[in-house]
Amino acid sequence: MVGKATLVTGRDRLLKRAMLLKQAWVVLWAWAGRLPNSSEDVQIPDYGRWSRRVLQEQVDELEEDVKPFLPFVLGGKRTRAQEERFLLFASRNYERLKHAKGAFRLCTVQEFLRDIGPLRAVTLLDAPPYAEIMMQGFKGVAYRHPEFMLARDVECLFELFWQMEDIIRSTMREPIQPEWMWNGTQNVQSLARATILACFGLLESFVSGLARGHIMTHPRLDPSITKRLERNHGSLLDRLLEVSELIKGTPSPFSATEPPFDRLFGDIKQRRDAFVHCEPGDHEARPGLVKQKSFNDVSPEIVEAAVRLTADTIRTVWCWVHDVDTAPAWLHFTGARTRDGLGVHVVPGTRSNGPD
Repeated sequence: MVGKATLVTGRDRLLKRAMLLKQAWVVLWAWAGRLPNSSEDVQIPDYGRWSRRVLQEQVDELEEDVKPFLPFVLGGKRTRAQEERFLLFASRNYERLKHAKGAFRLCTVQEFLRDIGPLRAVTLLDAPPYAEIMMQGFKGVAYRHPEFMLARDVECLFELFWQMEDIIRSTMREPIQPEWMWNGTQNVQSLARATILACFGLLESFVSGLARGHIMTHPRLDPSITKRLERNHGSLLDRLLEVSELIKGTPSPFSATEPPFDRLFGDIKQRRDAFVHCEPGDHEARPGLVKQKSFNDVSPEIVEAAVRLTADTIRTVWCWVHDVDTAPAWLHFTGARTRDGLGVHVVPGTRSNGPD
């Protein structure tokens, strides 16, 4: 026996629309990093008890409330269908947001572009297709990918290094050295090494990111090209030049013997190798290179050059590959000091773990 079809009334449609818009509105406030005025703002009213007239007023109001968020997320060029897909996507994440204990992943940039529509962050933040879109409560959405975080590592360590270096320099002019200087002079070298290591970690991720992004956005690549792009061994400089050439489809204009590549992948990389593959002793690992010497003495000039040349290398390759005039939006450092850009300060200690 065939049952009767359920009659969907105009009030039913209003009720469903009110639920969707209210859930989406809460998620969109979190997406934009806005705090609700009260806990009641994030709760869904008992719309089932509302009259059709009041429901219609609520739907009309919510339709207006969500409008400013659409260009904020999707950008200016969007269709009505894309807007509706985004509102549905947002509403489906309402319960996850409500019960989340911390940040959680919504999707990747590529999944958003494929399933929903345009994403303003792609051009605004140079977010790669593999970037994760992370909901962080009501602190705003984050676009998480390794290059952004590693670039932040370089910024952080470089500024900490200079703060520590300034303290050491000023204290060494004093007639009596404080106790903390024993550890301080060692720690400044720790920060110097860590900064250089972070530079090369960023460069590794940058090359792999270029390759991965190109593969993801060009699914019909020749398998031989894909295999070469995915190769992650061998010389970092060779891989950087090869990947950029494969993406661009033309021979690279860069030379390993010219700036910024010559020094970065010359004596600075030798120091990085000495940190990673240290060989104690005075013997030469190869003619002219004593790794222990490179390990022990890292001057501020070397650190500054490493940071500056890392930024120059990324900017140079990025601009050529993408036919643009500016560095990627996630690259904030240039090699110049940020001067309090961290928001924190290194201060001298009061105790020392040095020798008695």
